[in-house]
Amino acid sequence: MKLYRFITRTFMNYTASIKRFPLAMLCSLLAAYNLARALNFRDVDLANINNNRLGAFFIGGIFLYSVISLYLESAKSNVKNSEDNKQIKIITVLVYILSIPIMYGFYDIIYITKQGFFPYESKYIYFGMIALFVVLASYIAKIFYHKDYVSYVANIFEAFIISNIYSIVSYIGISAIIFAINSLFSANFPSNIYLKIFYFIFIPYNVGIFLSEFPKASESFIDYDYPKSIKVLLVYVILPLVLAYTAILFLYFLKIIINWQLPDGIIVNLVLWFAVVTVFFQFFLQKINKKFVNTFKKYYPFAIIPLLCMMFLSIGLRINQYGLTENRYFIVATGVWVLISEIYYIIYKKNSNITIPFILSIIILISSLGPISCYKMSEKSQIARLTKILEKNNMLKSNSIVKNKDISEDDKAQITSILLYLTNNHIKPDIPYLDEDFEFSDQKMLNTFGFKSQDKTNYEDYYYNYDNPSSVDVSGYSKLIRNVVYNKDTKVDNFTFIYNPSTIEIYLTRKDKKDLLREIDLKSLRDKLKTLKTANGVINPEDLAISGENAGVKYKIIFTSISFYGEDSKFDSYVSFDLLTSGSDE
Repeated sequence: MKLYRFITRTFMNYTASIKRFPLAMLCSLLAAYNLARALNFRDVDLANINNNRLGAFFIGGIFLYSVISLYLESAKSNVKNSEDNKQIKIITVLVYILSIPIMYGFYDIIYITKQGFFPYESKYIYFGMIALFVVLASYIAKIFYHKDYVSYVANIFEAFIISNIYSIVSYIGISAIIFAINSLFSANFPSNIYLKIFYFIFIPYNVGIFLSEFPKASESFIDYDYPKSIKVLLVYVILPLVLAYTAILFLYFLKIIINWQLPDGIIVNLVLWFAVVTVFFQFFLQKINKKFVNTFKKYYPFAIIPLLCMMFLSIGLRINQYGLTENRYFIVATGVWVLISEIYYIIYKKNSNITIPFILSIIILISSLGPISCYKMSEKSQIARLTKILEKNNMLKSNSIVKNKDISEDDKAQITSILLYLTNNHIKPDIPYLDEDFEFSDQKMLNTFGFKSQDKTNYEDYYYNYDNPSSVDVSGYSKLIRNVVYNKDTKVDNFTFIYNPSTIEIYLTRKDKKDLLREIDLKSLRDKLKTLKTANGVINPEDLAISGENAGVKYKIIFTSISFYGEDSKFDSYVSFDLLTSGSDE
């Protein structure tokens, strides 16, 4: 009976979600379907890639259409007469029309791009928009009435916790059933059945439960009170911990003043993420009215501001020394939001606090899009830093680079570091005095600047494994040869792979004619791998892929595993790759 009631309640909740959030629920089903369907194909198959991209596309739709539904629900709850009702209908049509270019933007970023999932700027736009929609969803329904906003957000968190508990328990239970059937009755379920179940449980099922529990704008939460356990957690557990951690940071602050030393870089993370937590902590303390809690709320913002200033000093020194990067931009942007929030808490002691997420959404939007986004500002900062170093060493004349091998080792290292960052993190960075097709290598550095790369990283640690093959675009090719291991001469179909200590030679035999399709220099491959690992850490398979056309055959080489051992003059290597071809290769 209990099980029946549970199933009935879950079904009713899910039905309620479909009525309130029809397009968001449709997107959740399509996202799970496409992600699960991608598992039916090989990693490099075009169907696998396209379904994964469509899955990401519809995930964006979940967040966008949830926000739209919440806004329209709020607007409808304020309808007072027939004239208002007409306006709501017009607004509804306009909002859904405006959603089309946003969804196309997701499509353009995820699906059309030929450079894998979220290369370069696209990842900041996509995840920035997802973050923006999450924040908007927390307050968009309360823009017309927000006196009970803190209680409203508390109910959102409660819905989030409930939906995830349901999802985790359901996933474990269904997975256990599948495992038992597979073990006891030799059902031979495919190994990816558990991942498919995960997609459907944690996307449409989880979203459905969460949205069914999502508080309605028309509900009033003025009289809402935290459960006793939550009050105890906030007041008697978290508050003392916050005070203790703050005291430790102030002791460190005092140490810096006494020793008259600059703060360490670690202070940025120690202060920033703690300060973010305290912003949310103070937000939820708004509902608790106790004497010592009220004292804390009154004076704590004054205490956190000096710590934020110390954090800004530390990151400012870092930016002054090494320029702006996306990570440093996010640190500054987050710090600005925390600072504004603390000032808000000082000025507006008795308010709904809806301004806090509103400011955060503006900062997220600015950081993700436009001329002062993290991507654009980081590129401008590093180019300006490079220009300054070149001008200091008289290496710029009439917007052209003048070779100079006699500059300091420190300047050589800085030029190397900047170029590594720009060439590997920004697509065709706008450096006016460098060719658009500039690729970082020792030879290019020597030809352009007069000295080789100053990157001293040991080659022994350089390796690469193809962890996310579904991100590679294989459209336009008709034949695939998988996992060619380069450590001995190999022949597959009419392709021959010749082993040499320093090169990979790929020959194509047609009838009695043998053509060299491609020769790959392993030292150049090693240099490129080194620069990518140093600059980015996580490598997009497209960054290493080699493509071209020869003897009437279009080809693409996708490296699946690379290892290099040894020094410059002598090294050993292990290389495996996939070969894609199209054209007259018979």
